[in-house]
Amino acid sequence: MSTISRRNFLHITGTAAVATALGTPHLAHAAKPYGKLRMGIQSYSLRHFSFDDALKKINQLGLHYVELFPGHLSHEAPEAERKVAQKKMADLNIQPDCYGVSGFTKDEAAARKIFDFAKALGMKSLSANPAHDAFDLLDKLVEEYQIPIAIHNHGPHDKKWGRPEQIHDAVKNHHPLIGACADTGHYLRAGIDPIKALKLLKGRVFGLHVKDFISEEEEVIAGEGNLDLNALVKELYKQGFKGTCSIEYELEKEDPMAGIQKSLANVQAAVKEQGFFAKHF
Repeated sequence: MSTISRRNFLHITGTAAVATALGTPHLAHAAKPYGKLRMGIQSYSLRHFSFDDALKKINQLGLHYVELFPGHLSHEAPEAERKVAQKKMADLNIQPDCYGVSGFTKDEAAARKIFDFAKALGMKSLSANPAHDAFDLLDKLVEEYQIPIAIHNHGPHDKKWGRPEQIHDAVKNHHPLIGACADTGHYLRAGIDPIKALKLLKGRVFGLHVKDFISEEEEVIAGEGNLDLNALVKELYKQGFKGTCSIEYELEKEDPMAGIQKSLANVQAAVKEQGFFAKHF
């Protein structure tokens, strides 16, 4: 990154803020570093920290969307606790976009608890690990709540949903709001090209976990391993992806911020490389 003076930095950022307010296309992109991606974070990346501290770190990252994992805020939490958490997120302009990964069975009461939680927080989808016999119930609930179920793949040892073909075949005859949360890292761990997975699941991709690996067991900063971020961003734009896009970084759990920041910077670079700013804003 080139070095700029404090005065020039303030000039650039100040101009960007004005441009955003006025809607000036060629300048407003500075305030939209991820283009059309609804870029957020899976809060599991910050699992070492309390809910309050995780929110502070998300704010420091300049992100406004979060996929909550139950260790930070559970669907089993009392309503009063949930409302306090909502206010804390709203005060930092952080929108809870998704929740999970949650298991779903034929137990309707249990499933409704999760859907009610998602509805109360205004979520866009639910990352899920459903049982094979849960789909008839999920057909009913996604139609009622209009909240998509996004089936999450969990790598080479996931016999149920590890391959995109398994998800595709399971959902193709079910409600169109039942689809996938594509975890790029787990696809790479399983020797699967994440871009080909997205192509197969086109129209059913409601969420994305962006992480990178160079082998089955060795995770790296996103964009520095086998994940082609340029191709990923290009495919997401081509599909008109409007779902939850979450960076997920599982390394250095006690001090993950530098790795997360570099991962996000690499996503920004991929967005810029695709020319989104010049062509689409």
